[in-house]
Amino acid sequence: MHRRAALITAIAVASALRGGSGPQTVRRIAVSEGVQPAEVDALINAARDCVGVSYASARIDNARRCAFFESLDDLEPLIEYWDEIGGAPLLMLADDQSWDDSCNVTARAAAAIDQFATQHALLKPLSTRPASAKHVVAENVAIDGSYVDHGGDRWFDTSRVAAVDGLVDDALSASLLKAMRARPGGVDKRSWRRGALRDIVDGESLSSAGACWGLSSARLKTLYASDAVLELQSRIVAYLEQLNDDVLVSALPEAALGDAVGPLAANAPVHGDEYGWHIDADPMLLPPGPFTDFFGRAPNRAPGCPRFVSALVYPVPDWQPDWGAPTEFLDPPTGETIAIEPRPGRVVFLDQDVSHRVCAPTDAAGSRPRYSLVLKLVLHAPGAVARFAPDPPDTVVGSARPCPDAVDAS
Repeated sequence: MHRRAALITAIAVASALRGGSGPQTVRRIAVSEGVQPAEVDALINAARDCVGVSYASARIDNARRCAFFESLDDLEPLIEYWDEIGGAPLLMLADDQSWDDSCNVTARAAAAIDQFATQHALLKPLSTRPASAKHVVAENVAIDGSYVDHGGDRWFDTSRVAAVDGLVDDALSASLLKAMRARPGGVDKRSWRRGALRDIVDGESLSSAGACWGLSSARLKTLYASDAVLELQSRIVAYLEQLNDDVLVSALPEAALGDAVGPLAANAPVHGDEYGWHIDADPMLLPPGPFTDFFGRAPNRAPGCPRFVSALVYPVPDWQPDWGAPTEFLDPPTGETIAIEPRPGRVVFLDQDVSHRVCAPTDAAGSRPRYSLVLKLVLHAPGAVARFAPDPPDTVVGSARPCPDAVDAS
């Protein structure tokens, strides 16, 4: 995981605190409307106690919850203090000059915020090229429902899973398998390693009975830069753009979960493996860092907030039904499950907070691995919920069926 201090941006500030012992000039801290008065007081007191600077507050117009400090050369003590007291996510930035009456502080803050987002790849579009998105939605599932409260609103929320056929054709499957060094008869141990897949937040394997096969870090890096993955990304983005009026698709940035969970994973379950239930990520559970500083914390599928989505790709050219190896999805409140089969070229989109597990191939598969790729995506749809499947769903599982007696307290 990243060190918190390594993820703090202070925009090349000048040291304005050196000098004589005379009266100290009171500097300004510019805060957006989303920062509460008690939080402003806490920031002013922290600046005085932690870095020896006196501040007075001013307001700026910006949609981000942010605090912009005049002439401060070290934000780290303030960030650490804010984390220690459990402060709500807040984007803290520092300017490189003093502000006089002619200074447009709002514009300078906006520029600093844009630079922060660029530095941490928070709104960086996925690399693509023109591509078609011919497809058939074969499975469209709602699962794991509950009422959610956020930002003063309350709604009934369900996670979604969608199996989409046709996005990946035989030619792209072959290109992906070649880039993965994926042999149909057995795992190529020159590129695949037992225990190489560490694809969840705590860095553990997905396997509950020993380490699973994953690509070596060098091969995974080469794969991510390959023309095959670029084409895959292009088709996925084209599909998502068909479903949404306005959507930005980005790769999961390191700023969200550190370098332990990358934007691409590959696995190769074989007969005899056993795998446990897991989620890929939950934006409500992200550690403090640039992602939460910038976006705050919100439930997955909250309108106008980042939606964490995985795209699971089966590039296998042939897979017989009796070979098994579906991906199972769990509805925790009821224990109901649904399985989606690994058909050749299928792409399964899932919310990253959906509980799921890999199933190993059956004995009938012999030594054949069931190869798959997972692209970790973040979808941004201003003022809306980014979609990866049509509404309404075709299949509703467990708690995603609203109870007739449930009372919506909104």
